[in-house]
Amino acid sequence: EKNMKMTRKYIENMERNRVIMGKTAEGKDFKISLEAKAADVTVIRVRIGTFGDEDYSQKVHDWIRQKF
Repeated sequence: EKNMKMTRKYIENMERNRVIMGKTAEGKDFKISLEAKAADVTVIRVRIGTFGDEDYSQKVHDWIRQKF
C-alpha cells in the first residue's frame, strides 16, 4: 500500500518464501510473507504491529488482490 515503507526484504526456505518488512505511515511494523505452494498458487500472510491489526491487514490483502 502507498502508506507503507519497506525496510527489509529477504528470501527463506530454499527460495520458496519471500518476506517484506517495514513500517506503516502510523509507525507500526509490518511483515508480508509470500509462500509459493505451486507454480500458480501463492499464500500471502500479512502482520501489522506486534499483536496484529486485522482491519489494516485486510486492507493490505485487498490492495494486493486488486493489483494482481
